[in-house]
Amino acid sequence: MARMQSSLPTKKVEGVTGTPLRTPYGLKLVPQMAQKTGPMVPNDREWEFMIFGYCTLLDLGGKFGLWYEVVPPQGSGARNLLCYAESVDGVSWTKPDVGRVEFQGSKKNNIVIDGAKCPYGSFHGNSVFIDPNAPAAERFIGRILGRQPAARGDRPAQTGAARKR
Repeated sequence: MARMQSSLPTKKVEGVTGTPLRTPYGLKLVPQMAQKTGPMVPNDREWEFMIFGYCTLLDLGGKFGLWYEVVPPQGSGARNLLCYAESVDGVSWTKPDVGRVEFQGSKKNNIVIDGAKCPYGSFHGNSVFIDPNAPAAERFIGRILGRQPAARGDRPAQTGAARKR
């Protein structure tokens, strides 16, 4: 796929890792009338009872990757899940089968992290970022926030990181 091009003027700056980045300048934000469109990423899979607002959107060079947190239906035996969707235009989204996590006996889904397998048995809140210096199999890093259940003591939230993809 071709890399998405921007017609905005850019200037070169040094990124956090020392990598040169091209950042837009001279932008003017203009308010627009709101339009009711419905959900951009509908909860249309059996494991997607509710989609949370915790998500990460990354430009993957020719397509966008979206990692989003869902609550599975009660009684499914699952905890919060991190799922993946992708789009070439940022409007129409597909949810590819990634084959990483089993849900109700099948890995044919877009689930990338099962909250039940996280420390403390669940998570809430996530972020995914790319480590450009990592090998291709380890370039995506997931950051999740978990909390120890009150029954085991009231301790502060714990964080953990896991390399994915």
